[in-house]
Amino acid sequence: MPDMRIPALSGRRWWLAYRDDTPVGPLWVGVAEPGGWARLAFGPQPPAAPQPGVAWQRVAWESTAWARYRAALEAYFAGQVAVPPAPWVWEFSPFTQAVYAAARRIPRGETRTYGALAAAIGRPRAARAVGQALARNPIPLVVPCHRVVAANGDLRGFSAAGGLALKARLLAWERGLSPAATALSPTPTSSFDPRGDS
Repeated sequence: MPDMRIPALSGRRWWLAYRDDTPVGPLWVGVAEPGGWARLAFGPQPPAAPQPGVAWQRVAWESTAWARYRAALEAYFAGQVAVPPAPWVWEFSPFTQAVYAAARRIPRGETRTYGALAAAIGRPRAARAVGQALARNPIPLVVPCHRVVAANGDLRGFSAAGGLALKARLLAWERGLSPAATALSPTPTSSFDPRGDS
């Protein structure tokens, strides 16, 4: 099977929300309903649709359309969970699924090496393939690929917008998390992208 795909389902809705002042900076969140997480992207530029033929429907951050996913993210921002809960809309290959499951078990604020993840899934010689799977991760934070580093402790790669500087900032933020300081405040109207729908 392909490394990742989205199973076909008629009638699926594709929500895309944006907020510029999350604890991790500007963040786009795309979800499918039914299905689950589809895209998380950092920075001001919206992510591409997850597959041909899909058109995002823009919604405001506080929209009820994707409320359960927003609540999961806010629990993560407040330090209540190590990662936002699944599900996701993607169907991954068995290897990628195993890599992502192992990454989701890394405690918040800690790191593991690519080799350690390879060993954890029973493929101790597949550190490079683990790195390649994480580089294709469409849902960072849900799958916390920023917590995986090189054998010598170097941050190595991070394919999300912002690169290694963002990876370092995410790790530092998680390690110094104060729930009172990082929980999201009520969203001011000015933080919405003006193209958003309610």
